[in-house]
Amino acid sequence: MATSLFLSVQQDPLLLFIMQVALTLALTRILGRLFSYLHQPQVIGEIIAGIILGPSVLGRIPGFTATVWPTAAPIGASGTPYNSTTTFYVVANMGVILFMFLLGCELDQTLLARQWRRSAPIALSAIMFPFGVGAAASVWLEQVNAEGQPPDWQPPSSRAFILFMGAAMSFTAFPVLASLLSSAGLLAAPIGIQGVATAAAAAAAAFSVLGSVLSSAGLLAAPIGIQALSCAAIDDVLAWCVLALASSFAKSGSALLGLYTTLLAAAYVAFMMVLVKPLLALTHRWLATKGLAQNRYYLSCLFLLMLASAFTTEGLGIHCFFGGFVAGLVMPTEGNFAEELAVRMELVVTEVFLPLFFANSGIRTDLGSLSSARHWGITLAIICIACFAKFTPTCLVSKLVKKRDWRFCVAMGLLMNTRGLVEVIALNIGLSMGILSPRMFTMMIIMAIATTCITAPAVHLMYRNRRDELLGGEDTLPACQQDANGSDAAAAAAAAAAAAAGSCSSAVAVGRQGDDDSSSDACGAADKGSGGAAVAVQQSKDTASNGAV
Repeated sequence: MATSLFLSVQQDPLLLFIMQVALTLALTRILGRLFSYLHQPQVIGEIIAGIILGPSVLGRIPGFTATVWPTAAPIGASGTPYNSTTTFYVVANMGVILFMFLLGCELDQTLLARQWRRSAPIALSAIMFPFGVGAAASVWLEQVNAEGQPPDWQPPSSRAFILFMGAAMSFTAFPVLASLLSSAGLLAAPIGIQGVATAAAAAAAAFSVLGSVLSSAGLLAAPIGIQALSCAAIDDVLAWCVLALASSFAKSGSALLGLYTTLLAAAYVAFMMVLVKPLLALTHRWLATKGLAQNRYYLSCLFLLMLASAFTTEGLGIHCFFGGFVAGLVMPTEGNFAEELAVRMELVVTEVFLPLFFANSGIRTDLGSLSSARHWGITLAIICIACFAKFTPTCLVSKLVKKRDWRFCVAMGLLMNTRGLVEVIALNIGLSMGILSPRMFTMMIIMAIATTCITAPAVHLMYRNRRDELLGGEDTLPACQQDANGSDAAAAAAAAAAAAAGSCSSAVAVGRQGDDDSSSDACGAADKGSGGAAVAVQQSKDTASNGAV
């Protein structure tokens, strides 16, 4: 009976896909929860869940891969071969396009402009030095990348590989960093409970794990949170630009065509920012006067714009993920439109599509390809190079610029060494475009997991009994008075902090509270006791009580 059931599932693509999604989501949720107890972001559990489902663990069981992930399953009466992993891969990548769109929507461009002067020295050192180290290491790693590949494998151009490895060493996982900051449990920041509620109202319930926003607000108002997140945002924008350049060289194959592709991509971004963005802003204001800002036809047009942007960038020779991000950057920013748009999409994107993507990354990771002690030695060397390249310049420049104690500077270096989510997306781009071989992809995935896992325990250990040092400083926002509901908000925030899921918009929306110019607004809003804040706090308590991750 069971055998006939599995045979019928294999012959029906829809049933097979449902089984794959259900198995993947169940395992990612379980592992994500378990890793949260270790102060780790859920992305780590999701990647490891994919590794377990892939050839490294369960794939070693005879018949498992052929049953769950068949690549040539006969479909229908004709017995046409069907590769189930292709469907899974396409759906998972669609989720990343949506995520990059949300990341662009919620990226506070005004905050970046205001924080640029203060954060630029640290951010530039944290991307230029790792890029140089990664480019230098690529001379050695290029030979490792080509080892053991089949005769028909086409090695990437040296320019593409150098640019990609430089960019891969430069990323800081902006959303995961916000999760790690919130999971530190340092909620006694000077901003106070009303500042927490105000931040939640500003986020407009933007992401499903609203408790992450609430618990992050107190820490993000501290100097370490403000500095780390602003530097990480600048780092990621610059690193994505370099990665787009590497993608153009990888697809074109020559320096001249690579330059041509890069210029086309730059022209497209300029077109979107200079023409499309103002046009969308005018359209949004006109619709808002008529009460149609949330009209379903208007939102459908914005969704089609995102798809058209992804299609265009893929056609230009860079990855479709960049198109989703650019489309998010041009979305109207008046009022809370970006947050309201994000909340409509976030639940499915972050709780369904993204786990599928990270699990798919784990499935494509074959630990068996590291078949010798030499391969594991190279992997360890990559981890050490990545940590050195990111930690050293961030720590030293923080000391020179911020004039803070060494404990603060070391913590900054550790936080900026977080790679996680964004790094995994970049590595998948490298694998899909043929820049990385499967073995090098596996090594780099292990590096991304290791550098992310190091951060939270190290920061917790450093500041275990020194919370006042972390939260104090000249950049801390002024305290706001608590109201009668302060204890309830604090309880909700503390409960949600244990979940510490983190997300792009929660990081950005709360990061706005870190702007010095907005500190007075935060205090002023505390006295208003707006309904939005109350709703946000109530949603936070509901989320925490339901054990959201």
